[in-house]
Amino acid sequence: VTRDGERVTMMANAGLLLDVEAAVGEGAEGIGLFRTELPFLGRPGLPPLDEQIALYREVRAIAGDRPISFRTFDHGGDKTPAALAGAREANPALGWRAIRISLDLPETLREQLYALAVAADGQPLDVMFPMAAEAAEIAQARAVLRAALEQAAADGKAPSRVRVGVAIETPSLVWQAETALRRVDFATIGTNDLLQFAFAADRDGVRMTERYDALSPPALMMLRHVVQAA
Repeated sequence: VTRDGERVTMMANAGLLLDVEAAVGEGAEGIGLFRTELPFLGRPGLPPLDEQIALYREVRAIAGDRPISFRTFDHGGDKTPAALAGAREANPALGWRAIRISLDLPETLREQLYALAVAADGQPLDVMFPMAAEAAEIAQARAVLRAALEQAAADGKAPSRVRVGVAIETPSLVWQAETALRRVDFATIGTNDLLQFAFAADRDGVRMTERYDALSPPALMMLRHVVQAA
């Protein structure tokens, strides 16, 4: 609680079951971001449906009644499984990754969204799409989600309700925030990617670590714009 009485909800990022256990043990009020790609990166191919369902159910079991936001696969960049490895890109951080892969492989996305719906076991589901660069991509992803939910409902396994979110981590979406946010129920700000793109400074570059300041006027202006749009 801040000095002027504002209550701040403290949630955790997680990518493995151990992360969820640690977060719960330390008193996190929920999992604000579960990175669904991390548990499967060590395998040669994309995970089959049954493994996905089992993992998402286990995450929910550990978290209990705490809210969880499941981010769809954020492959690409430094997290490319062998099944998606293609021609080497000069700058993979700016290349084929995250929602771009999902929209180019809609059946893979639909299967993951179906797995998340089934694993909800009739409880609420929060799902978030990463790395959108324009509002139209959110609409495309939501169309795939509708198909997955229709299949889950036909199988008698629909969540009680679904909230759709987007990770705002590209400058282009910051400046289209008013349009983008009308297409979602919630949003998060992915500051690692957003700042590296805004300042043209690779977040992993040793010589770049001092090249931008998260509290500088440009960074704060972007955050303010998103908050005001929301």
